[in-house]
Amino acid sequence: MEDLGPEVLQRWAEELRGELAQLNADKAALQAKIDQREQQLLHVRKLLELAEVTDRPAAEAPSSRTVSDAAFELLTQVGQPMHYVEMAQQLGRYGAQLSGVNPGANLLAHIGKDKRFVRTARGMYGLAGRDRAVDTGRVSAPRTSRRRRASRAGKQG
Repeated sequence: MEDLGPEVLQRWAEELRGELAQLNADKAALQAKIDQREQQLLHVRKLLELAEVTDRPAAEAPSSRTVSDAAFELLTQVGQPMHYVEMAQQLGRYGAQLSGVNPGANLLAHIGKDKRFVRTARGMYGLAGRDRAVDTGRVSAPRTSRRRRASRAGKQG
């Protein structure tokens, strides 16, 4: 065993100081790298939040956005009128909740009440102010049921 005299202890202390200095330098470099990766992760998370409208699976769709709002965003991005069935399919892929047996009918129920949308052709819908509405040529009259029409036809003959 080596004698632990002052010279040996002095050398050992110098070695330890040198090793500590190197470890501290490595620690600073690693901390800078950690900080950089944390910033990158933060930016990626923000990008994911911005992209969640188009990339989020239906199970995670945000509930705060209405079907009409989602349809408005879709038509804005597409830039032209779309058929309501295609719109319903696209919205379903992008996470909009279109419940019910017929998602297309559900979509029509929502956008039919919204003044931001116009019917541009049979089954086609666009944005009011951007797309030209079709003139259906119909006069708004109260609708009667088939049963009432049938009973009226029977009384006339």
